[in-house]
Amino acid sequence: LNDGAVKPLHLPIGEVISGVHQYGDLSILLSSLSGKITTIDLKSGSKDKQITSSKNLIFATQSNDGKKIATLSSKGTVIAFDKDNPNQPLITIDSKISETTERIVKINFDESGDKLWIHREKGPEIWSISSNKKIKSEHFSLTSPYAIPSSDNSRVVCFNNSTIRVYNFKEDNELHKIQIDNGSNITSAALSTDGKYLLVGSVDALIRVWNISEEKDFISRHYQFQENLPISSIAISRNNDKISVGSGSGFAYLLPFDFDGETKPVQIIQDGSCLDLCFSTDGNKLATIFSQKGVHSA
Repeated sequence: LNDGAVKPLHLPIGEVISGVHQYGDLSILLSSLSGKITTIDLKSGSKDKQITSSKNLIFATQSNDGKKIATLSSKGTVIAFDKDNPNQPLITIDSKISETTERIVKINFDESGDKLWIHREKGPEIWSISSNKKIKSEHFSLTSPYAIPSSDNSRVVCFNNSTIRVYNFKEDNELHKIQIDNGSNITSAALSTDGKYLLVGSVDALIRVWNISEEKDFISRHYQFQENLPISSIAISRNNDKISVGSGSGFAYLLPFDFDGETKPVQIIQDGSCLDLCFSTDGNKLATIFSQKGVHSA
């Protein structure tokens, strides 16, 4: 924002527990423990809209068109509603209707905003908002405790050990799945903004870049780091030209997207395990979060 100049916004919202920003949007959706959901303009810092939902929120997200909001409470209840009519839920999913008390770890809308992905510890569910019913699929027969959606919600990628499953709804409105064996247990993952590339880091200090744009003949490239600790975080720039990798050894690395076996990564020395990484919009700046020293910039 502001041509790369840092202008911190001080937002008078207490107990913020989640924030959601959609690519291309100049606003952020913040939710607090008290049940307040606030849309903030990132340029001016002004409140665009504030909604009071149920208390004990732990997460809130919105549909691609920004018209619907879904919330997750500490009791495991998911509620979706129109932003302009928050007092009339479109769907409420709790342990009674879902017939399970298994913990929910993440929620997100699908690309159309007509369905909700509910990611539980043992795998995903999809719920139709219009019919208030869970969509049954044989694709969910296996455990997938870790999942990430693409930035446009058109795809959801689930992981279990070394197995990758990519889900998406196509024009026939049927759920499609592709499955890939990564070869080693996955410890971190990221999707490119266009949803074409999947980056995964593994327990054996190996990263792989998968081209998942097709449903067969998946193309993979890999890079082996010279250390024995797992890859703890991974990120790709928005124009798909740089990759950043974090490890538990106190290092972060920068690689060109078109790396090969002879590429020598740029090494960034920090203290502690690298918990997360993020590129700026133009890809020229990198922020890293390490467990001991807070936020560092490179």
